Amino acid sequence: MPPPSDSDTAASAPAHRERPRNLAPWQHVRAFAHPWMFVPAAIRHDDGWLPLIRTLQHPELCSRYMLVEDDMLRAGLGFTGRLLASALLLAVRHGRVLLEVPQVHGTASNHSGMPYGRWCDQPPYTLQCAFEPWTHCAPPQSHRDVVIFETECTCLLHGKFEMDRMPQLHTTNCTGHKDSLLNRGRCLLHHKAAVMRVKLSSIYRMRFLYESPGDAAFSVLRAAQRYLLTPRPWVRALARCFKRQHGLHSGRFLSVHIRSSPEKSAEAARSNKRMPPVKAYIRG
Repeated sequence: MPPPSDSDTAASAPAHRERPRNLAPWQHVRAFAHPWMFVPAAIRHDDGWLPLIRTLQHPELCSRYMLVEDDMLRAGLGFTGRLLASALLLAVRHGRVLLEVPQVHGTASNHSGMPYGRWCDQPPYTLQCAFEPWTHCAPPQSHRDVVIFETECTCLLHGKFEMDRMPQLHTTNCTGHKDSLLNRGRCLLHHKAAVMRVKLSSIYRMRFLYESPGDAAFSVLRAAQRYLLTPRPWVRALARCFKRQHGLHSGRFLSVHIRSSPEKSAEAARSNKRMPPVKAYIRG
């Protein structure tokens, strides 16, 4: 697949984007079916929550962020998308705009290194190379305003979690200390810092944030994934070109994802499972 054009790359950076005018009216959701994520108790089928998610990702004032860094090196796009959808619902539930930021060479406290990404080797070094930007809000310009989750939400005292006592929540000696994942999750979601930066692997470790979300979550998760993974024009143009070359017409063919690789076979074997052969996918 060729890289995006210069115009595509420039459009992917949100710093010069204006807030969309065709946003759905803001709705106040009072009841949630999940303790952590934006999962309204009222179930809407299909992608009924997508317009509201879009509105929440385009606030009038860009002041509160959850910056996510995709460091899931061995995860495929499908599982990555599932984690990002949960991260989005976590962010908007607590009034934060979700932005993907590139990884940087260096330490968590020193972001002076060169940026890089899993899916793209040019700016913006994120999934926004291939998918539409998630917000018009520009990333925070100063690293001094960013609180690093992996640094801030570790070595926490056991017991009741109170965000107004954040300085007192840290142990004086972390040697041999094991954090409560529940407290780490509360620290992530309720911290008063305007900008929280978190690695996607940290979301993955806190399984209670995304596993068994309940029946009400399926439609809103579907909407979240649709929102995050909307192809950019250059990707859609390639898809149309491919269909023309092979005589495919929209709505008249099926796309089947075949999970066949040495890594997937090894993963299945560890769970005492076996992936079906390729011929099983194409059997008419």
